[in-house]
Amino acid sequence: MISGESEQQNDGDGAPESVLEAMEVDEHEHEHEHDELLYADARDSHMPRPSQMQCELDCYPYTFTPLLLFAPSSYFDKGYSNYNSVAQFFSPVLPHVDMTHNVLFDRKNMLYDELIDYVNKNEMLVTCCIDAHFTAFQVLPGGNKGLYYDPLKSSLYRVSGESYLRLLAFLLLKCNYGDSQHIQDNQEHYTGMTAGHLRHLIYKLWRKINFVTSPTTLGGVQWTHTPMNLERWVLCNDRRNPQVMSTQQTSNTCYFQTYLFAILCKVGKPTLSRNGASIDVSDAKGLEHATACISRFLLEFFVQTKESVLSTVMRPLTNSNFVVDFFRYKSAPYYETMTTYLTYLRQENVPQYELQYRDVMQYYRDTKYLHKYSKFTLEGAMMSTLNTKLLQPVTGTDDAVSKLCRSDYYKFEACNFMFGWNSAIVHRISSFCEFNALRKNQLLRFYQVLQPAVQQCNSAIAKAKKATKYRDYYFMPAFEVGQQELVDIHHYTFLIDICSMMQQVDSSLVNRVHTVNHVLAEHIFFSTQKRNNYDKFVSTEQFRNSKKIYRFFLDSFMSIDYLRNYIPLGFSDINPKEKEINSLTQTVFYTTELMRSQSYRQEYEFEKECINQMARSNLRKYLNKVDERQDDQKKYSVSLKIGSGYTFSKYNTLMHFLNVAECYWGNPDLGNIQVFGKDIRVLLAISCQKIFHEKDHKGGFYYYGPFEVSSGSSYSSNTDLDLAVASTIGTAVPGISLQKKGNTNQLVITDKVFEFDYLQEILQGMFSRAQGVQFKSDNEVLNLCLLSLMLDFRLYEEHVGLLKLGFLQDLQHMTDTRELQVKVANLIYEFDRKNSTDYVTRRRVEELLFEVSYKFLVNKDFPVHSS
Repeated sequence: MISGESEQQNDGDGAPESVLEAMEVDEHEHEHEHDELLYADARDSHMPRPSQMQCELDCYPYTFTPLLLFAPSSYFDKGYSNYNSVAQFFSPVLPHVDMTHNVLFDRKNMLYDELIDYVNKNEMLVTCCIDAHFTAFQVLPGGNKGLYYDPLKSSLYRVSGESYLRLLAFLLLKCNYGDSQHIQDNQEHYTGMTAGHLRHLIYKLWRKINFVTSPTTLGGVQWTHTPMNLERWVLCNDRRNPQVMSTQQTSNTCYFQTYLFAILCKVGKPTLSRNGASIDVSDAKGLEHATACISRFLLEFFVQTKESVLSTVMRPLTNSNFVVDFFRYKSAPYYETMTTYLTYLRQENVPQYELQYRDVMQYYRDTKYLHKYSKFTLEGAMMSTLNTKLLQPVTGTDDAVSKLCRSDYYKFEACNFMFGWNSAIVHRISSFCEFNALRKNQLLRFYQVLQPAVQQCNSAIAKAKKATKYRDYYFMPAFEVGQQELVDIHHYTFLIDICSMMQQVDSSLVNRVHTVNHVLAEHIFFSTQKRNNYDKFVSTEQFRNSKKIYRFFLDSFMSIDYLRNYIPLGFSDINPKEKEINSLTQTVFYTTELMRSQSYRQEYEFEKECINQMARSNLRKYLNKVDERQDDQKKYSVSLKIGSGYTFSKYNTLMHFLNVAECYWGNPDLGNIQVFGKDIRVLLAISCQKIFHEKDHKGGFYYYGPFEVSSGSSYSSNTDLDLAVASTIGTAVPGISLQKKGNTNQLVITDKVFEFDYLQEILQGMFSRAQGVQFKSDNEVLNLCLLSLMLDFRLYEEHVGLLKLGFLQDLQHMTDTRELQVKVANLIYEFDRKNSTDYVTRRRVEELLFEVSYKFLVNKDFPVHSS
């Protein structure tokens, strides 16, 4: 966690509490005088120090920083950045220039002849990475001619005609920017009678692509050295000879030099001179301004002062090796180049780079504890019994929330029904999805008895009038839809809330709730609610004879309204072998009003004093989670926000994945990086689909997203995000019906929720069109994604033979899901047992999947202090 203040202080003259304090003591005496000299220029120019300004932290994980550039030539063997990272890094200082527009830097789903025509027609810039070395090729206006730049050479080479086609085709093939599989599978398309010269050329180059290591060893290309008509140094070119390009000065900066060439092409707009012997730069002044902004930004990156608004943007956490590597700039060629260039342009107040170190170190000293982590522990083998439907009992409240309310709620169950409602468990719930998971877990134990009342709930709700409001909020995660018990119980939980919240509900729905609660009443422990003997129970018969209390129980048990009026109190641990049943061995329902009055009263009877102590410890925390009212008339507005940090379907690319999987079903080289990229959030979103059941729904999906729930008062206004990953409103109440005076909740559209049958039909069609041909790629990630979809949408038994997973071939009966469950569980257990150094445990991954399945991935208001 990033902390803006020191959480501990030294006591007197004791030893330093942290490494940073030790550094402070060591450096203070030797560098105080030098520090004052560094700030002399700032005082003379009447500029305030960063500590005197409003400070803003930028914690974006940049993959390119000045530390990579300002290093000695031999410090880094290789650079693991790329053109896209450098363009992202400099985007704030070049807001009017889109450095990724009309630039080819990733793979396109196009045939190579079509891709060459596309690049030529749009006069694109092609960035190439061959054997970890970046080069670039710019198509000149008019097409069929271009400039090739290699950061190791100062010359720009012009190619045209046949050489142009040959070089462009080679670069695209070598970087795998097109569909290489099509060449392998369709030789006639490239060598047949109807194939033109370009297709023949592509096929010839493809045949020897693995034997040619660089464009310079490619035969048949006529290189023409072409100087630039520049008279001044603009950073992109050489200072001594402005007519040629600059070259990389260290061993790992070819991508930065490629970016400088892109700046020349995007801002300078080079064209071929009239005589064709040189290159004219149309906007030399704009090029000079852009490169000056880049140089200044590099020198001010870690502490950037905005003079116009007297504010400072600090980036002290972007590099973990900041302290170690910063002073390597003194022997860095690029540092000297940047400072010399700004001096050459006669710019005032050339940034003093060493001030960046002083300000960042001051931030470290003031903050001291930059990050805080929870204790990393290995949890060992998961407690589960293979090949059975038995759930493991939970007898304590310490880890009960993770087992009963999150990803493990269908693997564990409370030791008994009442212990699952223990207030020490409920007050640890942080969102409605966890509360709903607890309700499902509690109902699963009685499914066989309750099945006649809970099955087909969704159809009954759809037929009833005025009972479908807020139903879109109750979508299901994909990992539940493959088990009919969970589907039925999920729809019943929506029915609980509707019957509790609405005054007039269809009688058929009410009868279902009454039937279920009548059965559950036999498993309830209910206090007498009398001050003289509230530590005693009432029998089930007496409970049912209390008309008012029992009627309220039948109407709203397991709803927020019921839990707001009754608190379940019991000790935090339960002994399942205990035969005696009383208020000290079991969890019991008491009215919240009674416990409010009794919690701070001192009783001489041991049982009552224990209950009072439980109320003192849990009542306030418990009510913070459930003491909110639901409103069936609550309104909400729907919007697709632009410019507020929300992104629509940025990560959920399920349809794209299915399309790619079908189109490249026979491609053995298809990998997960090509399909999903390197962002784990894409894989998370695809694996965590949100599903609803309504066969007659038009379109097969609806748009949904997080809720902006107003939580302020008349004096202040705060907005919480409900249904957003890494965000919670801190209550078990559904955010959509949370009652707030005079406020309208705002639904921000960010993604789609798919109808089960609609998605099942798409998957069924894709697998059927494979016609029994096995998926060619042996990539485990892609095969496991398809396996997950098969299991979730009940297509495993019919189509499992299409997948290419080693452990599937080891099954004696491939269509037996019980055998598959045992095999996968054994594999995971063996992996956990051997992987003793990995702190990312299975439970942590499962909890992440659970949260993404119930919430939406957005980038809104990511907290700076987040751990």
